[in-house]
Formats: sequence, structure tokens, C-alpha cells
Amino acid sequence: KILQALQRQNALIACLQETKLSRAEHLKLKSRWVGAIYQSPASHGKGGIAVLVHKSFQGQVRLLHHDDLGRYVLLEVTFQSMVFLLLSVYAPNQYTHGFFSTLVSVCSGHVGKPVL
Repeated sequence: KILQALQRQNALIACLQETKLSRAEHLKLKSRWVGAIYQSPASHGKGGIAVLVHKSFQGQVRLLHHDDLGRYVLLEVTFQSMVFLLLSVYAPNQYTHGFFSTLVSVCSGHVGKPVL
């Protein structure tokens, strides 16, 4: 149903959090989506991130980093000569210093680019 809604809205990029999909289930999702999927699969049925980029998107997308716990995906997007970072995050409900310090560390390697 989500993919149908995204198609009706002509979505070019969609960030999905808490997909709860395993790596195998992400492959099934990819077979139904017209374009690329950048993912961090769920860990033990929890979390899960997917960023869907439609094939008609007129820019370039490159995966920079993702974690193994289904919590975040960091992409570099080039669109109309602009370069920016797209960060899709499914953060823990409670403040977890380790999670946020790792996220800051990952992003700090890309200083000077706007982050969405």
C-alpha cells in the first residue's frame, strides 16, 4: 500500500523508517519499486530504514554509510549542480550517547555539505 501511495503522489525520493524488514524482505521491496533502494535492514525485527529513489529522479545518489542495526542511511545527492547529504534516521526513543556520537562522527567526515 505504501508503494502505491508513493506512486500516486509521483514521489521521487521517499524515506521510510521502522520498516521492520529483513535483508531478504528488502529485496522483495526492491522488486516492486521502480528505481534504487538504499537500506539498513531491521535487526531482529526492530528498526529498519529504506530510502527509495525513483528512476526518473534527475540527480545522482551515492550511498556513503549505513549501520547494521536498521537505524540510519547516509546518502550523497547531486541535483542541479548542488551536492548535499540526505540522512534518514530512526533514532532510539531514549537518548543513547553512543548512537548519537556515532552518527555525528559519521557525518563529520562530510563537513561543508548541507544535510537534509
